Order: sequence, then structure tokens, then C-alpha cells
Amino acid sequence: MSGLIEVVDVHKSYGSVKILKGLNFSVLEGETFAIIGPNGAGKTTLFKVMTGETTLNSGEIRFRGRGISSDPPHMRTRGGFGRTFQVARVFLELTVLENVVVAIEARQKASHERKGRWYDWRPAEDVRTEAMQLLAELGLERSARREAKFLSHGDKKRLEFAITLGGRPSVLMLDEPTAGMSPTDRKGTAELIRRIKAERGVTVIMTEHDMDVIFGLSDRLMVMNYGEMIALGLPAQVRADKTVREVYLGKEASHA
Repeated sequence: MSGLIEVVDVHKSYGSVKILKGLNFSVLEGETFAIIGPNGAGKTTLFKVMTGETTLNSGEIRFRGRGISSDPPHMRTRGGFGRTFQVARVFLELTVLENVVVAIEARQKASHERKGRWYDWRPAEDVRTEAMQLLAELGLERSARREAKFLSHGDKKRLEFAITLGGRPSVLMLDEPTAGMSPTDRKGTAELIRRIKAERGVTVIMTEHDMDVIFGLSDRLMVMNYGEMIALGLPAQVRADKTVREVYLGKEASHA
């Protein structure tokens, strides 16, 4: 099945250790595609290969029918990829507003949306307005003037989300978006992802260990184990898969 993103016979090793072993799958435009599996299954390495953070050994990544395996990360970002990380990556010494302004100005510079002087001491009014709108969308507008290092864990994750959205991605790759969050924050983040997808029409690819989040958000799931795909399908199909139950979900989760 062809799709927006195609992963074709992808292999990745670190030295003699094989991490990804001939993965083949497609992600359809507009869907939420979840990748799950035990720790060490290769999920984060797959994310790194897809976003260009690390190179694959063989195989190909295609985006809108074009091979992008040799494209560096910044070119994939310009092409529409946006990514968050298990541990939020934000500029701790900058204010919350400045973090998002940097992302918007970087997008504008890369896409030639604006000409002239860059990185002035004060952002252009339209940049500031867009940044504040993103912060309001994520419930961070009251923290706009705070330095990011003073934010809670959950708010740092939301700020990273705002930074990513500042690049206006068409593909959102979310690596453990609710990791380390309280149950209330996890629920709020799941609702945020659902709303962002609906309002912006983005394609979401995510890894996550919280099965309530996974089965509540995903259109399709792929299950990995030791670098291989062991199941791919609709949530109900994956939940009922005998191999998946034995390797990852367990009998109780499969009947939940």
C-alpha cells in the first residue's frame, strides 16, 4: 500500500548490533499511526531514521513519492516533518515566548516568507502574534515571559509541541508525548493531539507506552519487537493478535 510516507526494507545497525531488520510499512495522509512495542524494540531508532537524525544502512524512506534517505534533518523539516522527543528539547534560558518566536523566524527564513534583517532584539509583530496564538492554543500564554527552565515537566512538553507547530509541519512525529506525565496531564495531552490533528489536518506518527492513549488516538498500529514488525492493522486487530498479546500487551490488556 502506497502512502504519504513509505518505509521500504529499512535496516539499521550500530556496529554488529542489528536494530532495524527489514521494516516495510506505509503511513497514510491524515491518519494517526502508532508504533508500539517493548523497550529496545527499535522504535526511537526508527524515528531517528525517518527524520534523518541517523542514517540507515540499507533500504529507503519516501515522502510523497520522493526518496529522502539522503536528505539531512533540516531538509526534512523544511519538507514538512516536525518532531518531539521523549525528553523535551527546549531553550531553557529563553522565555517561553522566545522559544516559539525562534521556531517561527526559522521557518520564515527557510521558506523566504520574510526578507530583510533577522534576529533583531524584538520580533516582528506578526511573528509575536503567531507565537502568542500558539501559546494560547497550548495553554501557555500566561507563562509567555517565564524562562523555560522554570516550567513543569508537562509544560516543557507542551512548549516543545508549540515550538514544533511553529514550523507548520504536515507530519507530526511524537516520541512518547505523555512520558513522565500525571494521569491528568496524559489525558490533556491526548486531547491536545486529537484537537491539533482535527484543526490542522496533520498526519501524526507516534510512539507511546500508555495503551489508553494509543488505543484512544490511533487509526492504525504497528507493533515492533527486536527491530522487526510483528503486527500491523486497526487497533482492534492488533489488540486481538495472539503474538502481540504474548510479546507486549498481555492477556488482560488484550481484553480491556
